[in-house]
Amino acid sequence: MRNIDDTLDKMKGTTQGEAVIEYVNELKSSIKDEIFMEEADTSIEKLFGSKIAIKYLDKIKRRLEKGNPDKPIKNEYI
Repeated sequence: MRNIDDTLDKMKGTTQGEAVIEYVNELKSSIKDEIFMEEADTSIEKLFGSKIAIKYLDKIKRRLEKGNPDKPIKNEYI
C-alpha cells in the first residue's frame, strides 16, 4: 500500500485529488465487498467524470484486487 499512499499524498490539496484520496481509502476498506465492487465503476464516473481519473482509479482497483498494491503505479495519469 505504500506506493499507492505515496502517490495519493502528491494529490493532496486539490478538490479532485482529495476526492480521489477519499474514494481510494473507501475502496481499500471495502475491497472484499462484492456489491461495492459491482458499483465501483459507476461511482468513479459519478465522482470524477474524467477519463484520466477513471483510468488511474481502475489501475488502483485492479492492483488492490490482485493483492499487489506495492507495485509502483505510473504517474502518467496524474
